[in-house]
Amino acid sequence: MDVVTLAAARAAAAKAAGGLSPESKGAVGDGVANDGAALTAAAAAAVTFGIPLLLRGTYKVTATWTAPVGLRMAGNGIGKIAGAIAGSPVMSVGSNTTLSGIEIANSHGSGGNIGITFRANAQTVRFEGCRFTGGSLTQAIYLSVAGIDDVVIHGCVFDGVAYGILTNPGANDVSSVRITSNVFTNIYGD
Repeated sequence: MDVVTLAAARAAAAKAAGGLSPESKGAVGDGVANDGAALTAAAAAAVTFGIPLLLRGTYKVTATWTAPVGLRMAGNGIGKIAGAIAGSPVMSVGSNTTLSGIEIANSHGSGGNIGITFRANAQTVRFEGCRFTGGSLTQAIYLSVAGIDDVVIHGCVFDGVAYGILTNPGANDVSSVRITSNVFTNIYGD
């Protein structure tokens, strides 16, 4: 079987399964092994094939994980991306990104920790039914750059973080951000 046919066969199998898992690219998903490289490879393949990335474990990252533009990621309430990254986000998102039913956690013990940050000019971003955790020094979602537009944060839980959703002056032209039906509990910040 040639490479093109093998890639097409893998894409068809992943689509039939409802998406692609990071384990297909070498992730362990045990919360101990560094799964950053495998997440990157799996996310790129999922975007290329036009299918969701399905998380079914806890995927540890040791540096900010940059989600590719166009990523659709689902966790059905059991998928988690976790890191202990001082002063940096666990995950960075760009345009046309949808996260559904996953948990994002940054558990580093120093200040300035972030769950998710946006890249400049990110548009059409959806967080649906997600959970954001980390600790009393973690900002769950941080809007800090210009050009963010058409964002929906719906049905999410923000638990045990300093701030649920925080903006700064760098996000000086943010527009159309809808925050609906979320739960904020054990929030430490003002």
